Amino acid sequence: MKYFSFLLTFLILSPTFATTFIPIAIEKQVEDANGIIFGVYHGKYVYKKQNDEVVTELSFSIESSVGISSNEIAKASEFKVLIPGGEWQGVVHKVHGVPKFSEQERVMLFLTRSHDGNYWVQNLGLGKYELKMKGNQTILVSSIFPYHPQMGQIPISKFYDIVREIKGQNFLYREGDKTVLHSEITRERAPATAYNINDKDMNARKPSSDEENQKTSVWWLIFVFAMMGGVSTILSRSRVKKH
Repeated sequence: MKYFSFLLTFLILSPTFATTFIPIAIEKQVEDANGIIFGVYHGKYVYKKQNDEVVTELSFSIESSVGISSNEIAKASEFKVLIPGGEWQGVVHKVHGVPKFSEQERVMLFLTRSHDGNYWVQNLGLGKYELKMKGNQTILVSSIFPYHPQMGQIPISKFYDIVREIKGQNFLYREGDKTVLHSEITRERAPATAYNINDKDMNARKPSSDEENQKTSVWWLIFVFAMMGGVSTILSRSRVKKH
């Protein structure tokens, strides 16, 4: 049994498994989200909460949203979203699988609202979609599974329809201090900073470090279970010989 204890401990403690994601249907992600925003990333601030948890506070200017009331947005240009981990006082508290952002990047985020009223990116990197142009069409591209045939690339018009059907709401656009309802005129409005892609570009894209870690995780699982099977066989034969 000590062999099995060692293998199970290795399986639980190995950091390799911390970055493993599984695809989740876009409809399920919409259903589970407490809020959804389209916004532009402006920066981050790392701090330690009262429970000693280190978190990174991301700052976005919101362009449109669903599920978030106007009262929850003090300033549409400074909406805060949290992710776990970050560098605090010279020490890096690394959490594998958290989304990464670049300055002025335009994104769509699925958000989860915690009991203290803070919004977190739902399912770490899985909750982030990048906005890109494919021909004349704006599409949402998953930051974790950009190749996935069902949830990897979603036309923005289709996404609006999915949200309206599941949430029973239209997106609210924010223009300055005003909030306006989503309309057919704006539903195909292309993001100013979205960039063009084509099928060749997507196929040529190199997997990210997280995607490589997912592949590594699978091989580790195969190795671990093979080892467990081998140990089980050895122990069984040992018992037979003793009898």
